[in-house]
Amino acid sequence: MKIASRINTLVTTSVIITAVSIGAIFFLGFRAIINRQQEESIERQVYSESGRLTLALRELDNDVHLLATLPLVQIIGEESVESTSSERMEAARSQLSDVFTEMLRSKPYYAQIRLIGIADHGREIVRVNRDGTSLIRVAEGALQQKFDRTYFQSAIAMKPGQLFLSPINLNRERGKLTEPHQPMLRAAIRVDARAQAPFGAVVINLDFGRFIEAQFSRSESKYSYFITNSSGDYLMHPDPKMTFGFDLGSPHLIHDEYPDLGVLYQTGVDTAMARVVDPATDVSRLVHFRKVYLFPDNPDRFLCLGIAASHRDLSAGAMSISRNAMYATLVLVFVMLVVAIIATRLLARPLEKITLAAQSLARGDDVTQLPVDHSGEIGVLARSFDQMALSLKRKEAELVDANERLIATNEDLEHFVHIAAHDLREPLRKQRNYSDLLQLEFADDINNDAADYLDAISRCSTQMQEMIDAFRELTKLGFGNPVRQPTSMRTLIESCLSNVQSELMERNVSVRVDEFPDRFDAYPTLVQQLYAHLIRNALDHVPQNGFELHMTAKETAGGWIFGVRNTGSSIPAGQCSEVFQIFRKSEANRSDGKGVGLSICRKIVERHRGTISVDSTENAVTFEFTLGAADDQARE
Repeated sequence: MKIASRINTLVTTSVIITAVSIGAIFFLGFRAIINRQQEESIERQVYSESGRLTLALRELDNDVHLLATLPLVQIIGEESVESTSSERMEAARSQLSDVFTEMLRSKPYYAQIRLIGIADHGREIVRVNRDGTSLIRVAEGALQQKFDRTYFQSAIAMKPGQLFLSPINLNRERGKLTEPHQPMLRAAIRVDARAQAPFGAVVINLDFGRFIEAQFSRSESKYSYFITNSSGDYLMHPDPKMTFGFDLGSPHLIHDEYPDLGVLYQTGVDTAMARVVDPATDVSRLVHFRKVYLFPDNPDRFLCLGIAASHRDLSAGAMSISRNAMYATLVLVFVMLVVAIIATRLLARPLEKITLAAQSLARGDDVTQLPVDHSGEIGVLARSFDQMALSLKRKEAELVDANERLIATNEDLEHFVHIAAHDLREPLRKQRNYSDLLQLEFADDINNDAADYLDAISRCSTQMQEMIDAFRELTKLGFGNPVRQPTSMRTLIESCLSNVQSELMERNVSVRVDEFPDRFDAYPTLVQQLYAHLIRNALDHVPQNGFELHMTAKETAGGWIFGVRNTGSSIPAGQCSEVFQIFRKSEANRSDGKGVGLSICRKIVERHRGTISVDSTENAVTFEFTLGAADDQARE
């Protein structure tokens, strides 16, 4: 094959291989980006809808509490306790029914509002129903006894102000399912008369079907929505026949339709995602579910909100961009091929002459027909080739010498790469092991000074290892996408204290814990590390026993301020601002700490978008910190 043909084939093949490689890389990378964007898109949608669902049900909580605290309810309660039938009682009942009516009018998904008394076997005192578009106050003779109903008994058994939310199921009247089926959620709260004696309960029946229709009526049509209870039973499904099967005698569980999502109903798992193919349509779909905790007093009870969408709908815009980019790539490849063929033909002609000259040189003939008059690089190549025969042997000798030096250099580089790739901690471990072996095997031959030196070497090696580990712990903080969640601060603190319980008892430490908020939005794992480091800092820095360790919490206009205070130690003036720096210790620090713990504390607080500070008196040190606001996560 002639050199021109070879160059032409080589360039063409190179262009095609490059184009195919770029296309493959582009396709695989774009597909990975599309998959991730699909997941992020549906995750954001589920997170947004679960937030709206939570806010809407909190509104139900607020409404029940509002009605329970009305003066009219208290008047009725007092009159009920005295068992009197007065004009005051009747006027209060009439006015309360008007209030119930107005609330039903403003909340179209409330089906019924009642005030039920304990007296007369739980007879309803005031009841207003929604019948289609009409709001009806039930007459005195039609009021029913509800003492045997679970929601009423549960509400009465609750503490004052504590809300009871019933399971979401199909409504029954006089023991039979109503037609058409009406899914219902009952919110009830007990109301007390004088001396905190319960006289009844306020109950709101929320029509769950109307409620979810109102919540998702403005959602995009490309999404399909699901809601299950904590057992996996469907409460909402694109196919209404799949819902409330547990009430109709044929349960339909999410585990049956999407087996990969069954893990969601295990403790500690809050989200789950699956890619499935619909067997009926052969369409690939992405399904994402998230737990929605609506029952703060019972973490084992929750709803699961899920959204499903086809890959085609999720990536419709991106696929259009992908097609346009592919067309542009094909056009560019075609142009490159044409240019390459023309360029190779122009370059090949003088190269053929140089090839013939090289063949002549190989045979020992005189070099002829070189294009020395050619302009550009080809002419330079021809003229250089003309001088090559004269300096061939000299260059060959220089090449051999250069090759030998290159081999030596490569050996040095390989040796350097081997050393650089070796575990940097291995020499430190060996140093500590050898010092320990010397102390163990030659204990009788080593004098006290040498033993002290070897012991110092071992301690320094161990401390260096701990500093490396601590530094790695510091650098790992902030990685991942933890999610803020309602956290029991007191539970985390008690867990940290239990880990050092024996040391606290041995040193006779007095521990005091303030009243903390029941739930605080934070990153639980990071907060637990924060308290563990602050408690350890206090134990390490107080030399004597019998000191006080105080976990503080105070609520201010700007939010909660938490802290850890210990007596028996202090920080010199002017050094408080330096204690959070890595590998920095105050002059009063007598411990063998690694100098990283407080740096980790600062990084954890900053991860929460909070602040941390330290204050020291003559015999006490107080660390105070904030953990940001609950809406900081969106900005993070």
